[in-house]
Amino acid sequence: MIYLEFELLGIVLGFLQGLFEWLPVSSEGQLVIFLTILMGSNVQTATSLALFSHIGTAFVIIIYYRLEFKLIFISCYQLVKKKFITEKFSEEQKNGLILTKNLVITTIFTLPTALLTLFLFESIVEELSKLIGVSIQDIITLLVGLLLIVTGIILNKRKELSSSNSYNQTKSFESLTVRELIILGLLQGFAALPGLSRSGITITYLLLGTKSNQNESLRSSFLIAVPVSIGAGFLQVIRGKVIFVSGGLLSESNQFMINYMGALLMIFTAFIIGYLTLRAFIEMAKKIDFDKFVIIIGSIAIIAVLIGILI
Repeated sequence: MIYLEFELLGIVLGFLQGLFEWLPVSSEGQLVIFLTILMGSNVQTATSLALFSHIGTAFVIIIYYRLEFKLIFISCYQLVKKKFITEKFSEEQKNGLILTKNLVITTIFTLPTALLTLFLFESIVEELSKLIGVSIQDIITLLVGLLLIVTGIILNKRKELSSSNSYNQTKSFESLTVRELIILGLLQGFAALPGLSRSGITITYLLLGTKSNQNESLRSSFLIAVPVSIGAGFLQVIRGKVIFVSGGLLSESNQFMINYMGALLMIFTAFIIGYLTLRAFIEMAKKIDFDKFVIIIGSIAIIAVLIGILI
């Protein structure tokens, strides 16, 4: 077990969150491993702090897709003010309300699987890890990596079998059906399990289940992350898993604490590193055929786990 000053701990946690958030290796899972193995935290506390750190990267997405979120805010504000209830809707206003509706649907249907998964994980993960000898996080990351590689192979075969582009160039987040949004929300909820990549599972479904193209798959996956990431962070406070005390943030078991400056540095560092890595992630996705891209990031996930097991 190692000891870090509260401020340095916050920077390290924020750096890990920002670095791993967009990759299919589960940033939550990596933070849980770091806190439990190196810092001596229990699994429940580590999970709570990992979820709390997502607030920083959620703001990255808001800034990166600021035009969409600005449109959502303006459309909702105008709707509440009833400025266009009796007037004809503009196309921009319609798009803003559709974005809002779709985000609400995915968020609502994320909750059942997220809460169920989180409660089950907190109850059985330590016992299962001891029983099988390999951490649940590693097993799940391996499965997600394999899933992404299979996705890339399928996409590659589609291109070979068709002379036209196999991706649906018009299937945007706004055009997803209610059924597709419900499935997307339910799948996203399972990412509450540390080790299961939220981006990996949602992008895979968007590519194969809705046949969205690569740009829209990334955009849709990131947009739906915002409300659940912010909500998951503050849920830990509501559940009493992370408690605000005079010195900072304290775990439920009173065994692990980070001060206010450490918490702020965690969120700030996650924001800065997350913004830089998101831009790099999206730029890389633009330059590489997406079938090759998902195979590469799936392979990264598997290699990372194998290195961790061998070490």
